[in-house]
Amino acid sequence: MSLLDSLWVTENKITGAFDAVKNEASQLAGNLLLPKKSVPVNSNSLNTSINQDTKATPPPVVEKNTWYDNITGSKGAGKVPTSEELQKIRSGAKPIINSRNLFIQEKPISVNKSISDDEILNKIKVMNFSGSKGIGLSHNNPGNLVFAGQPNAVKGTKKDDGTYYAKFPDIQTGYRALIKQVQSDQNKGLTLKDFITKYAPASDNNNTKEYLNFIANSLNAKTNDKINNIDTFELAKFLAKRDSGTTVE
Repeated sequence: MSLLDSLWVTENKITGAFDAVKNEASQLAGNLLLPKKSVPVNSNSLNTSINQDTKATPPPVVEKNTWYDNITGSKGAGKVPTSEELQKIRSGAKPIINSRNLFIQEKPISVNKSISDDEILNKIKVMNFSGSKGIGLSHNNPGNLVFAGQPNAVKGTKKDDGTYYAKFPDIQTGYRALIKQVQSDQNKGLTLKDFITKYAPASDNNNTKEYLNFIANSLNAKTNDKINNIDTFELAKFLAKRDSGTTVE
């Protein structure tokens, strides 16, 4: 075979191989452009079709967090909040559920300054009080508040420092005064440690460190957390428990 014939044969082989690849590529492209199959689905009386090629993968099944659902109204959070996240929720931060059903927590915001007197009274109306002792019981004063001219209060038992415990006509009025005291200090930007040091000073025969630890642990809070980021009613509830043994429900 001459050199020219050899070149001609080689060229034909290359051309044939190229055509085969081209045909295969065209066939593949044609398959991709074919109409997609639809499968009829009967749901009650509704006939519809679901595109098999674009049907979304269902989200992973996650355990429902009952506590989280009750607090946020969300479903299927799938993750138990840490103590820090728990505190942020109680502080009024807005919970979010992302596309993966995981719990995300925004930065907490101050939520207690705008609580109205009507809201306070309406909440107290449906509360139950039990277990009060000492001044909490005899003076209807669950927070052991010192008399400072609170509404409907009179001077009660005199203290060693010359001040008087406030005495209220009923426990609801006394608890309202405690909430108003908490609310007042929240507006001052105090930390939990600042607040407890002021509220239960060692000079008044208080174990301030133990008191602070009790409140912080009860709230799942840190001692340097700002109290305006702590729920007013939750803080008052644990103050009443620590001061007079009063259980608020």
